[in-house]
Amino acid sequence: MSYSLPDSAADVQGIKGGICSARGSVITALHTVAAPHRHTGRECLIKGLCIYLNEDPEDLVKEYMDMTEANTLREVEGTTVGIYVARETPSNDYSDVGVILEGVVVLHDLENVALAAAMLFGLMYALNMNYPTKLRYTLEVIQKVIMELDASDLSRKAQILKRKMHE
Repeated sequence: MSYSLPDSAADVQGIKGGICSARGSVITALHTVAAPHRHTGRECLIKGLCIYLNEDPEDLVKEYMDMTEANTLREVEGTTVGIYVARETPSNDYSDVGVILEGVVVLHDLENVALAAAMLFGLMYALNMNYPTKLRYTLEVIQKVIMELDASDLSRKAQILKRKMHE
C-alpha cells in the first residue's frame, strides 16, 4: 500500500486517535496559522511529522528573512542537510526555496517546501548519504513508510506511526 502526503492537517487527524493530543494540537495550530494553500498545508505537515517524531522542524526547514547575502551564506555553510526558505518579510510568499547538502546550496528557486523536501530526500537516497541524527526519524518515515523504499527494519517510532496509519 502506497502513501502520499496528505493535503491538510484534517487528513492527518484522521489517523486513529489523532496524532496525540499535545503534538496533534501543535500540528493543527501550525496548519491553522498557515494560509489555506495546498503547498503551505504540506509544508505544515512535513514540519508536523518532525514534531510528532520529537525532532525540531527548524533542523529541516530554515527560514531566512531580510538577511544580507553574506549572512545567509555564512548560515548556509554551517548547515549539513536542510531546506532553506528566503522571505523578505514574515507575511510574504517565498522569494526562494532550496536544498542544502554539506553546506552548499545544491538546488534553488524551487516552488515550495514540499518539493524541496522531496528533492532533498531523493538526493540523499541517490547519493547514499547517511541521515543526520537530528532528522533520522523524519527521513526514515519519508523513506520507509511514505515512499516504501527499503521498508524493512523500521525503528520503533516509525513502526508505531505506520501501525497508526493502517488503523
